[in-house]
Amino acid sequence: MNVVDSPVVVVANRGEIAVRVLRASRDEGLRAVLLAEAGDEVTRARRIADDVVTLERGVSSIYLDAPRLVAAAREVSSDRVLLHPGYGYLSEDPALPRACAEAGVEFVGPSPEALALLGHKGATRELADAVGAPTLRGTGVDPDAEQVCGLIAEVSGPVVLKAASGEAAAPSVSCGRQPESTRRWPPSAARPNASGGRWRCSRRSTSSTLATSRSRSRATATEPR
Repeated sequence: MNVVDSPVVVVANRGEIAVRVLRASRDEGLRAVLLAEAGDEVTRARRIADDVVTLERGVSSIYLDAPRLVAAAREVSSDRVLLHPGYGYLSEDPALPRACAEAGVEFVGPSPEALALLGHKGATRELADAVGAPTLRGTGVDPDAEQVCGLIAEVSGPVVLKAASGEAAAPSVSCGRQPESTRRWPPSAARPNASGGRWRCSRRSTSSTLATSRSRSRATATEPR
């Protein structure tokens, strides 16, 4: 591969995730640049990277700031630049590849359209149903107590209220196995937060939890139909 014509890989992540992407890039003979938040001063990723661009933290972590990440990546080189998000953070947010496209930076990952569709469990379920893929029994988005009671009775077990999209680490609380558990629905510990969280409910064989997120939600059971 001609090094002069090779793209520059810009890694927008930290820790072991960044290390793996940086190593893979260098193994392919590509220049690998790390975008690092100030404070991540002594890390293995910094030692592996060919160059490091340090960004000061703003209102939120720089790893969650798509405009700043893309702008920094664009400044790394005037030639071909690939922005690799690793996983977590903005890797599943369609806003990042859209921002990359607008800035002439190549996003290493799915298209914005794919992320927008598969990043929401409700939309993904509809797609799976359309192509005949097995899905789990469940309610629609934003289930009420009656719908959840029906699901509990149908699967004879606990249900889980899951975030349909958004933050993966959303808090959770027990829903319970009996319809009586939904008399005060939704449980106060799992009510939407100030950003407008909504619900998705599903059944699991080993646990029953509730989760909130900023996005719409739906309820499903865990066995394929």
